[in-house]
Amino acid sequence: MTTFRATLHFTEAGPAARRTWRDWIGLYGSGEDVIIRLVEDAGERVLAEWKNGRVVVERWRAA
Repeated sequence: MTTFRATLHFTEAGPAARRTWRDWIGLYGSGEDVIIRLVEDAGERVLAEWKNGRVVVERWRAA
């Protein structure tokens, strides 16, 4: 199986990042093998993750 990665960059994990993350869930989140992550570049910390049709991680910084 081939894995693909689409990446967006934001200065803050604030409203724009949250809105885009939710939009991606709306567009791609119904796929059976889809995982959508918002990852902080410094240290690659996962701030939010959508997997198997639900949110499995949600650690937003204060906006």
